[in-house]
Amino acid sequence: MATSEYTYWDGIMPDAIGPIASLFEAPIATQISQCENLTSFIMKDDNKRNLDNLNFDTSKTPYLVAVPDSSRNVRVIYGIGTGAGLMGLTTHELESNVLALTGEYMKNATVPSVVVFPPTILNIQDTRIPTDKQMNEVLKSRTTKSFFFKHKNLTSKVSIPSIVPIPAFLVYDGFDMDIDVFVLYERIISMVDKLEEDMPSTLPLLIAFLRNVLVDTTIKDNTVHQPPTIFMSLPHPLAIRWKTRKQIAMFPELFVEQPTTTTAPTTWSEESIIKLIRAAKSGPTEEKKDDDDS
Repeated sequence: MATSEYTYWDGIMPDAIGPIASLFEAPIATQISQCENLTSFIMKDDNKRNLDNLNFDTSKTPYLVAVPDSSRNVRVIYGIGTGAGLMGLTTHELESNVLALTGEYMKNATVPSVVVFPPTILNIQDTRIPTDKQMNEVLKSRTTKSFFFKHKNLTSKVSIPSIVPIPAFLVYDGFDMDIDVFVLYERIISMVDKLEEDMPSTLPLLIAFLRNVLVDTTIKDNTVHQPPTIFMSLPHPLAIRWKTRKQIAMFPELFVEQPTTTTAPTTWSEESIIKLIRAAKSGPTEEKKDDDDS
């Protein structure tokens, strides 16, 4: 049931229903801690971090990416890493690209897709976002508009990457569908006091990222929005190979065929069968007769 406290969100946190979303379930404290660790890594100076280390990250932490085509929706991606070590026609193919999985899993129906991002997707860029007051004014009116602010008219500046980690419990419904920025924004605001205390590094990035999705920019402005080709292009064969390895590593429960164990049928020799028949005909053993007589 909707609540009048929020304009876009119904006031109910999403449940983890799909197989992949369910595998992201963990105590909220654990999810928040994982986000803080990843944020700390992402926000390092470019020359002090090795993005290839993401290939060894075993935590199940989703990220947000802005959906192209003038949309105010965001998409959940996960399992991000680089193409380092993939061998193609040339050894450098996809080596520095950032790759990620996206989508739910349904047996014999759908599997996650792979998305290939440019190496700059995790670069920290200076951009502009609306202020608290400007956001609050927009939140008061229900609308289907995608952009509410012109980059050139904003003065509040932030430094953020183009994808940001987020605790899974806030986006369990985002594994199989895109999420409206305003819906997600109101979910976060509903528990902002707790998040400010427990997630001091990631929360400002999340807020700034979601606000920047609502900003209309020109080609020369920095933005978290990605070009449409990111999601429309057919994946490189090496990216498909990476996807196969990654989904097996992250979700062996879903993508590794479990061996079937069956109990071998008991085999009886002719001699064993004859003994059983004789025992059945002869009645109780001598020991049993003695027990009965007593």
